[in-house]
Amino acid sequence: MKKILVKIFILMALGLHIQPIFVEANSEYDNNSVNQAVKFSKIIELKFKDRENHSISEKNKKVNKHSRSDFFKWIREELTDKGVPAEKIEEQEFKKYSGEGDDKFDGKNLIVTLPGKDTKKQIIVGAHYDGTGYGDNGSGTAFMLSLIQKLSEVPLPYNVKLVFFDSEENGKIGSQYFVKKMNFFEKNNTLTMINIDSIAFGDYTNIYGGVYNDQTAKVEKLEVYQLAIRSAQNKGIKVLQTQDLDGYYKKNKQGPPIENNTLYTNPWTQKNPAPNREIDDQLYVSPASGSWGDHQSFVEIGIPYLSLEATNWYAYDPDKFNEGFDGYIDTNNLNAGDKGRFMNTKFDTLEQFEKYFSEDRLKEHYKVYGTLLFEMLQHPNGDFKRKTNIIPLVLISVVILLLSGFLCILLKKKIKTNLFNIFS
Repeated sequence: MKKILVKIFILMALGLHIQPIFVEANSEYDNNSVNQAVKFSKIIELKFKDRENHSISEKNKKVNKHSRSDFFKWIREELTDKGVPAEKIEEQEFKKYSGEGDDKFDGKNLIVTLPGKDTKKQIIVGAHYDGTGYGDNGSGTAFMLSLIQKLSEVPLPYNVKLVFFDSEENGKIGSQYFVKKMNFFEKNNTLTMINIDSIAFGDYTNIYGGVYNDQTAKVEKLEVYQLAIRSAQNKGIKVLQTQDLDGYYKKNKQGPPIENNTLYTNPWTQKNPAPNREIDDQLYVSPASGSWGDHQSFVEIGIPYLSLEATNWYAYDPDKFNEGFDGYIDTNNLNAGDKGRFMNTKFDTLEQFEKYFSEDRLKEHYKVYGTLLFEMLQHPNGDFKRKTNIIPLVLISVVILLLSGFLCILLKKKIKTNLFNIFS
């Protein structure tokens, strides 16, 4: 009996030591998550190639609505199969919506809300699921699915809302609709938006943040980008920031070495612009990115962003020099794809990826981005400088006061009338 008690005591003691290690291991974006994302990438490419959202006013074009519907259904089923409660999943449908464009679209965003300790504040993570590309944005969709599965297992300080946006390729329609439907409190309680787009093919795993101010000639609203740097460094990820890359190409005539477990950014500044922008102003000033992604819909309402994208800002086609150095060429290997381009070309396929790159490349991209986001979402320790737009709140308050005053006047009149009737 004494020996049994001793064994039980030892097992309990071991359990106390093992438990923290187990919890810590579960809080990482691990190799199982990476492999799951790779698996999802292949399924999306092989089973759901046609994910385009065709305009409702576009005529004489075949629309594979069945495939698109099946893909949306598959995403939802994967989420529930992996343990996400059905009540945490929301479909946001839009009809005949044009956003800032002229054409109109029908579509659906899929929203997953993972509750945090503080449910009044939220972080939004997004990836568009429309298109046809293995990289753009099959890779982002697959990564999001694996991310949600793992995030649902760990405690979060704030609500994390993960959104599969529709119709990004048509002009950020899905994210514009999402922003339109956000109420005053949701807008002002959103700490940041993190956008995941085209993270498979590119040579460099980049992060972007901040908004360039033409008047001050500076990139502002960098708090989320700086949080990403701290988070990456906390996890042992090397980060080459603007100051590390500013002037690097001018001195070395090439980009820095492509390394694993490393994050990069847009290298061009006004002082050291891209070689084909030396006469004109630099278009995209480091560490900001362009306005082509879903993050721009949130920038327009004052929400700071972080953007994840794998590409090569140093690549250029000698025959089209003016089109290079802008991130639209994925790789320095101009024999691959359309002279180094995969995004928005017919070469954005699994077959082309496997022809020119190894699976380890994709795994590395998922691993470094997954490690970064897990740290950021679990420990978003930063100074989020949000400017609250009080005008709508003031207007609502004025309307409420006016209505209250009007009701009081009516009530007083009614009371006087009743009293008069009683004593007359």
